[in-house]
Amino acid sequence: TPRATVTTAPPVDVGDGYRALVAVRATLDERERGLIEAALAAHGRVVTRAAQALGIGRTSLLSRMQTLRMKP
Repeated sequence: TPRATVTTAPPVDVGDGYRALVAVRATLDERERGLIEAALAAHGRVVTRAAQALGIGRTSLLSRMQTLRMKP
């Protein structure tokens, strides 16, 4: 029986792409924080109402706030 030949891909420099992705993620996090803060302010910091306004569940909002290191 023939044996399988194993080949390896050449190394790829992903540094620039990764750095760009990190910058985009930081921008998205800032915008998301702003939207969450605006919803909380508009609804008297009542998480349930802010979540409804954002179109997500209360626990999803709380989880996202925890990830973004925001206080309810």
